[in-house]
Amino acid sequence: MKFLDPRLFRISRSSRGLILIAVLSAILITVATIAQAFLLAELITGAFQRELKFSALQNTLNFLILVFAVRVILTYVGEQFTNQISHRIRVDLRRALFNKILTNGAELNVRFGPGRISLISTKAIANLEPYFTRFVPQIFIAASVPLFVGATITYLDLTSGLIVLFTVPLIPLFGVLIGKYTSEAMRKRWRTLGILSGYVLDLLSGLTTLKLFGRDQAQGKQVEEVGNRYRVETMRVLKISFLTSLALEIIATLSVALIAVAIGLRLVDGEIELWRGLVILILAPEVYWPIRNLSAQFHASADGMQSAKDIFEIIDFATPKHVGTTKLNKIERISWSKLLINYPNRDQLWLPDGEFEIGKLNLITGPSGAGKTTLVNVLMGLLQSDIGAIQITDSKGVHDYDAIDINSWLENISWVPQDPHFPSGSIQQFIQLSSPKATNSEINEVLQRVGLQGISLNQPVNLSVGQKRRLAIARALLHPHEVLIMDEPSAALDPESEALIIELLRAQVVAGKLVIVISHRAELKSKADKVFSVEKVLS
Repeated sequence: MKFLDPRLFRISRSSRGLILIAVLSAILITVATIAQAFLLAELITGAFQRELKFSALQNTLNFLILVFAVRVILTYVGEQFTNQISHRIRVDLRRALFNKILTNGAELNVRFGPGRISLISTKAIANLEPYFTRFVPQIFIAASVPLFVGATITYLDLTSGLIVLFTVPLIPLFGVLIGKYTSEAMRKRWRTLGILSGYVLDLLSGLTTLKLFGRDQAQGKQVEEVGNRYRVETMRVLKISFLTSLALEIIATLSVALIAVAIGLRLVDGEIELWRGLVILILAPEVYWPIRNLSAQFHASADGMQSAKDIFEIIDFATPKHVGTTKLNKIERISWSKLLINYPNRDQLWLPDGEFEIGKLNLITGPSGAGKTTLVNVLMGLLQSDIGAIQITDSKGVHDYDAIDINSWLENISWVPQDPHFPSGSIQQFIQLSSPKATNSEINEVLQRVGLQGISLNQPVNLSVGQKRRLAIARALLHPHEVLIMDEPSAALDPESEALIIELLRAQVVAGKLVIVISHRAELKSKADKVFSVEKVLS
């Protein structure tokens, strides 16, 4: 099992301070632990065996108090510094994650989904706090304290040293055995949480549409079912964590008891002096405690490593690189052959051969999850297919997708997603996000064409669902384009508004645009010139 992800420490310079402080704290705590045991044994034997007066033991007691205070201070200061450095590392990780999202947000949103990205950006980063503050420092403590303390015990008494040598490996052994089961349970819990967050996000974004069709109550059962799965997985992880702590406590207790029995029997026979036996008995729990604590915090490691894996899955995500230089001029057709797309934690999608061309209203239809939106994302370059070829035909001829200048391709596309996003601001600002040079008269004209006449351009985008969808369509129509792609443009619209949108789409076809529409609506299907059906998912 891998406990440390080196990428976590390479991405932040602050991590070097974490490792340095952890190593120094481990060494100093080890020295203080050994010194404390010697001083305590000296104090006890001096008081009870040699019957020394308090004045004769005063210096020993003072040193013991000083060492104990130093150990407490070292632990406290180490924790404070570790917390600060942990915060800086998480800030660096969050900055790297957000920079990646800002740079390649569209591709990441298509590949991972907004629900999972939001979960990783918040909870996954937060999950690294116990990993950095408790687990990582404990690794260095567990690597140094048992080694030096065990060597001290062996130096004082070979028999006790041999008992330590044969019993210490039992703790990490049982910890790893139980930890494998913990790791799998943690992965299931994290995966279930991702499903739940994505499902709730999709539900909230489409709640108005669900209410319109009377399907909002049925979704509550689905949320409850996924929530119960997450509850069960969480309780399973907690159950394993408690079981781990119990098993390790029993092993450590029996090991210390074995050392104590061996020392006690030899004290009776006079084979070992009291002072030496006391030092060994005081040090014995310190051998097992760091390893026991490390193993007991395995769930923090598993959660942290799973979080790190998800974070770097986004940070290290290789977005499609297009090195083509061909500039497109008057796009006429786009075709593809046998596209295979792999999504994380999902079945493969096979999309059959097809093509779209100007002069026709091209419609993509099929059941939910079959790959309609996936096909559009691949054609736009937001998602890369693992197998298959795409060709674009313009007035100059046929070009392979990899040979074209991707910017010239994207500049020619107007795109209306299934769930358009509406940032805060006025209607005019929303329109000018994609068409900054559009005048007020041009904006009012396109708003009138989609049935939003009379709306003030200065008012905020605080409209009904149907009005927002028409506003998104208006923005796409105003943006200069040769390819118009719309995902469910008539969803949540009344029949009159739907007829108006279809009329606008037909006008775009007549104007020589390459129009691609995704829809389940029967009215759109009846008006389409060409229907590409995505029937099912093949894995």
